[in-house]
Amino acid sequence: HELAAACTEFDHQDPELRILRYPMPDLDYLPYQPNPEFSAHEKLGIEAQFRSIVQQFSPDLVIAGRESYASVVIPLARTAGLPCVQLLRGSPTSQIIAGTYPKGLGEAFIRCLQSADAVIAVSEFMAGEIRERGVSQAFCIPNAVDTGHFRPSDRGGEILSDLDLPTGAPIVLSPSNLLPRKRPLDLLRAAEIALLEEPSLQFVFLGDGTDAEKFASAVRRSPARENLHLLGWRPYQDMPALLNAADLVVMTSESEGMSRACIETMACGTLLIASDIPPARELIDEGRSGLLFPVGDCPALAERILWAVGH
Repeated sequence: HELAAACTEFDHQDPELRILRYPMPDLDYLPYQPNPEFSAHEKLGIEAQFRSIVQQFSPDLVIAGRESYASVVIPLARTAGLPCVQLLRGSPTSQIIAGTYPKGLGEAFIRCLQSADAVIAVSEFMAGEIRERGVSQAFCIPNAVDTGHFRPSDRGGEILSDLDLPTGAPIVLSPSNLLPRKRPLDLLRAAEIALLEEPSLQFVFLGDGTDAEKFASAVRRSPARENLHLLGWRPYQDMPALLNAADLVVMTSESEGMSRACIETMACGTLLIASDIPPARELIDEGRSGLLFPVGDCPALAERILWAVGH
């Protein structure tokens, strides 16, 4: 009921958007780990809505906004004689590039992309890697944020008041879902190291996901648990205030398309520390517009956090 109410409110915000929905059994947190049952539900829902949309609106262009839609939407557009654009935001494209996605499924995905009229990736790295795999019509349009909402503000502290954090304590924020490729345990381990030198640090974790229970258990067992705070999932409209409330933001992902959370952090003027992956290097000039650390190197991350707090 809460979801239905939220959807209705969203629909009314802009009457020019006509939104048709279909039911799904669950949220797919892991599009980079193929789930045949989920894919079957998704395929049925999209096919039914697609036919209705074509009949009712006679569209001029079809845009598939999620990589997992490609194998369904692109063939449907081709059958209907409509041009089709596929967007690439991260998964499973990043895993295909890294060689960690099932080979046969990855090759089928690339063949599907080759039949789209255009493929738009959110980072130059991703677009270049896909072109090298034979998708010549791939190019980059980077992620963007609304700087009317994401901008520096001194009102952010109010949103963390319920945590009763020590006055003046440095706040390290992790605005990331708790998924394997996001590597949340890396920041937990780095926090334990950094707190040995700077015990005033407070670490705040946002997000939900398949590793939420595992991560919460690790936090409860941690010797640093008094300085670790789990906020769970928070509405997107809270993000500008949360990013402004932090002294620094840490992103520990092993792969991303182009993290919107990173861009939002920078737009708020909050210091960003991110894992040293190609899309992050497109955003961060090391030591000038942010800090990078080697993926999975918890002592190096702790060192960056301590340096940032000290400067």
